[in-house]
Amino acid sequence: MPAITMSNNTGFAHINGTFTIGWSFETTATLVVDRLGVFANNMGGLVSSHPVAIWNAQGVIVAETIVAGGDRETLINQFRYHRLDTPVTLQAGTYTIGALYSVENGDNDDFRVEAADNFATIPQLKYLQALYTSDSTLMRPATPGVATKGYFGPNFTVTPEPSSLTLAGTAALGLIGYLWLRREKDRRGKKPGAGNP
Repeated sequence: MPAITMSNNTGFAHINGTFTIGWSFETTATLVVDRLGVFANNMGGLVSSHPVAIWNAQGVIVAETIVAGGDRETLINQFRYHRLDTPVTLQAGTYTIGALYSVENGDNDDFRVEAADNFATIPQLKYLQALYTSDSTLMRPATPGVATKGYFGPNFTVTPEPSSLTLAGTAALGLIGYLWLRREKDRRGKKPGAGNP
């Protein structure tokens, strides 16, 4: 499930220079991140590879990968994603995601979206603001941008949080156990009800 969705299929070239561009967000519940991605203009292949990372509020990278150029990465909606070797759990809090756009002439690099149409997030996520940092290596974006929604740029996908699956599994096992006990009582000629343990 993508963290954010939009209806834009085409984007705009980033300005000349090398930048890490992205956006900050707040999670209101635990999220498990399984992929990091980059906007694919016209849902095609990427011009170049892009390092992508998520930083926590202390500026520490908590998830990182490289989304390869071309069309071999998974396309979900308008983004190409690389699956993380190990999913990363984000506790409720504030985070920043960024992707490095490292081609000096932005017209020769991949595009980004700065004004997302029909923008939406998953219920557990609140979009905060567009951010960027000018540097030749992947750096946490820290300068507020002027984009209406963006910079997208980067995105990520989430899977159900493991504890939710555990709770669902525990509830199912409890129900199975209850039904088994009822069947055993009926088989022995006892009726479930008051006075029966």
